[in-house]
Amino acid sequence: MEIIENEILQLISTTWINSPKSQLSAKFVARYWSIDTQWMNYSEAEILISKLIEQKWINESDKLLSPNLKIDLESITFGWAPKNIIHDKIPRNGKNSSDSKIIKTS
Repeated sequence: MEIIENEILQLISTTWINSPKSQLSAKFVARYWSIDTQWMNYSEAEILISKLIEQKWINESDKLLSPNLKIDLESITFGWAPKNIIHDKIPRNGKNSSDSKIIKTS
């Protein structure tokens, strides 16, 4: 798995850690990534959400978002923060959503 894919899996898994099957508003996710965690600014978060939807990592229905992969709570790295590559070209999610696994990189 490429580093960028692992970053995406960590980002999505960390975002939905408390409610893996819930739908969240795009505004909530953008606020979480920008204000709560301070991983990026709000406009970067909005752009990243759009890219993740476009590339099928996140599903959007009625303005609500849900992960298009199985959240593996045991694989989330404690204290993780996204690397800058998270804003690079996002690859298409071509994997079976239940097969996505986070790889420990540190």
